[in-house]
Amino acid sequence: MTDKKAILAGLMDSVVSHDTKKAVSMANQAVAAGIDAKEAIASGLSEGMNVVGERYENRQMYLPEVMAASKAMYAALDILMPHLKADGSVDVKKKIQICTVEGDVHSIGKTIVGTLLKVAGYEINDLGADVPLTTIIETAEKDNVDMIAMSTLMTSTMAGMEDVVSMLNSKGVRDSYKVAVGGAPVNEDFRKRIGADMTATNAETAVKLATTLFRGA
Repeated sequence: MTDKKAILAGLMDSVVSHDTKKAVSMANQAVAAGIDAKEAIASGLSEGMNVVGERYENRQMYLPEVMAASKAMYAALDILMPHLKADGSVDVKKKIQICTVEGDVHSIGKTIVGTLLKVAGYEINDLGADVPLTTIIETAEKDNVDMIAMSTLMTSTMAGMEDVVSMLNSKGVRDSYKVAVGGAPVNEDFRKRIGADMTATNAETAVKLATTLFRGA
């Protein structure tokens, strides 16, 4: 295993094992080794949170452990984010509103996606976590965003995403926005059923799909 692979694997494991000390150490090693911060986040930390999300959904991990994993990840992000560089990969300048839906206080997955979208060149309006459904729509209209992106880690709050799409349809403004949904329990079947435009299994894919959507708009 090369040093780069070992560091990325270490970043991933530090999140899964919710080891903040290790997360800080691996993030510093990534910087010292000259690993691109975007890659360290996407292929290390984000992959770790994907595992955490899956284990939480399957009841193999519980809320205190998820919160501890988030703490470890934020500690690593604090080190890596100052080294992120805009990559200029986006040739369509759009504004994306991102949030975790009402009833879910988890924000880490949403934060990673928002960070990589910003690096790619998108303007990001991050509403935070546990955002009321009406606020999602009202803010999107007020800020004239191009995409509404919603995240959740829990099956119990997935219905909120469907409600937002239904509310947009009822108001006659659904076609004014691209709608993205994501999080551990969200899959392509769910996306199709509620009428959203995209979902992604990881942050890097989310950036690529968003760009494809906008280019085809």
